[in-house]
Amino acid sequence: MNIIKTKRFVLRLHPAGLALLGIVAATGHGRAALAALLALLIHEGFHLLAVWGLKAPLRQLELTPFGGVMDVESFQSLPRGRQVCIAAAGTLGSLLTGVLCRELPGEGGLLPEVGRMSLALGLFNALPALPMDGGQALAALGHGLAWDRALRKALMLSGVTLGLALVLLAFYGAWHGHLNLTLLMVGPYLAYAARQAYMTQRMRLVEESLNLRAKLGKGHAWKVEGVALPLGISRAELLRCVLSRHPRRLYYFFWVEPETGKIREVWEEKRMMEEVFK
Repeated sequence: MNIIKTKRFVLRLHPAGLALLGIVAATGHGRAALAALLALLIHEGFHLLAVWGLKAPLRQLELTPFGGVMDVESFQSLPRGRQVCIAAAGTLGSLLTGVLCRELPGEGGLLPEVGRMSLALGLFNALPALPMDGGQALAALGHGLAWDRALRKALMLSGVTLGLALVLLAFYGAWHGHLNLTLLMVGPYLAYAARQAYMTQRMRLVEESLNLRAKLGKGHAWKVEGVALPLGISRAELLRCVLSRHPRRLYYFFWVEPETGKIREVWEEKRMMEEVFK
């Protein structure tokens, strides 16, 4: 659901996040729902401060049950240190907020509740798994290294595993008479979001690899490779082929007749991307 939409920026609230807040409020925990929302906004506020402070253009921010998903334009092209700062800013801000609110006087008020929610949100987002901040920061640290792809895949699998573990924990609690709707909602969404974050990062690497001017501007030669594709290949196979490319190489795609072995067409990377993602 779009909350704010302009030509350059979109603020969205994911239906799972809205439903979770509604469930918490409907069960008589309205103050807890408000505290969770405030903690989430504080968390994303620190991310936004980092993005604006580092002058990185933001395309979209989507609020989810356990944090926000940002789409920063040309994020993969930013220096590694800036990527880590943007990824870690929310977690550090939540932990700082949690500590400060715990020191404030008064028990049972809203601010201590916001502090507890912020602390929980910060600790959860520090986990080394996608799509959490800890996973994003580790992926940024590994960006451009030889084990980059393996690291991102491991972080994605960690997120999926964590999501499934939360679902199993919810079923275990339900078996013993303690139904936890939060776990049942967050678990599947976390597994889904881990996969989506991984695919988004892969797509950003594809976009980066298409920028030939930026490649040549780095001042060194790039290895050129050719890929032979049979005519009639499915779109799913094309997508797998595109995502398996190395982002530090230039590619040409040769369309070949399977019967004769003759080359019918030659596509550059940009043409292939336009065809696959149109």
